[in-house]
Amino acid sequence: MISFTNRNLIKYTNVLFRSINNKNNLTSIRLITSTNSSINNNNNDNVGLLGIKELKTPKGWEILFEKKNEKINEIRDYILPIKINEESTIEQLKETLYYIDGISRELCDLMDPAQFVMNVAPYGAHKMESHKAFLKMSDTVNRLNANSDLYQLLLAIRDHKHYDQLPNDHKLFLNEMIKESEANGINLKPKEKYEIMKLKDEIFAQGSMFIEQSLNSYKYPPNVTLNIPYSSLVGHLPQKYLQQLPPKKPDGNVPFIPTDYLVAGILKYIPDPNIRYSVHRLQSISNCYDGVLDHLVKLISKRYQLANTLGCENYSFYELKNKLLKTPTQVNNYLFVCLFKNNNNNNNNNNNNNNNNNNNNNNNNNNNNNNN
Repeated sequence: MISFTNRNLIKYTNVLFRSINNKNNLTSIRLITSTNSSINNNNNDNVGLLGIKELKTPKGWEILFEKKNEKINEIRDYILPIKINEESTIEQLKETLYYIDGISRELCDLMDPAQFVMNVAPYGAHKMESHKAFLKMSDTVNRLNANSDLYQLLLAIRDHKHYDQLPNDHKLFLNEMIKESEANGINLKPKEKYEIMKLKDEIFAQGSMFIEQSLNSYKYPPNVTLNIPYSSLVGHLPQKYLQQLPPKKPDGNVPFIPTDYLVAGILKYIPDPNIRYSVHRLQSISNCYDGVLDHLVKLISKRYQLANTLGCENYSFYELKNKLLKTPTQVNNYLFVCLFKNNNNNNNNNNNNNNNNNNNNNNNNNNNNNNN
């Protein structure tokens, strides 16, 4: 991905404020500054998921993608004709970078909330639709990475005589974008670049089919049931899951059908390990998930092939190449440190609670002695 990630990295410049009054530039300025106005709108009629008005329903993810993708294309078409030459001023360099950062903001306006919902939201339509929108925007990112004209524009700014006069955050933004494009094969020969884009298209296709197949598996669960005592579920399973269960039989059992949604609820809320194991095993042996696994295997294979083509050991190394933590080992070590600190904090909190309880008990004893 071109490093369009820090949407606030490039600040408004004096030239942009001056340009707002220039009729020739007014349309393009509005194009950028209107970004994400829906999030800042306090009108309750416009509020959707995460405060984004388009996300009143799960289908709004598609609408949000179309809007953001259209703006990205408009900004791209506006900046590509820009020519940076010896006569270009420092203000023109800043202005060009600001427009490029406009693409970053549009990307983040969809990808940030989509990734949040994908990782945090419970299983449901919003989770699935956000994943679809994320994949589509990832495809847009791949097209930007492969855009040689955009890459040459970035190089022209970096090689300009006024480059050293740019603020540090501008230079950081510029160099990160250049590195990201190079890591994705922008300098490869045409045939190799074609193969890279073909692999990315195949990865996108397999990811999309994986989602669609998952949806079909959810709609058409396996034709098997498991009798579970209703008394083992009630009191643990939230009402939204209980409502999805078949009617209780006279013997007190529920003929449980292992849909993805209900299995997720059982694994999360039911304390009985035997029930959790039986439900998970029943779901795992069902052949209705063969299609899902088939697309997952192909997706992993294509990712590995892409990473190898770009000179990386595997897809993890490829994804981390331009990140702060650059290897899977570094990521695992960081997560371990975070987990260790979290456990220590929990232990300290427990110790503090125990100390407080002991103090309360001592105070109670003293009060009892005083009363006596």
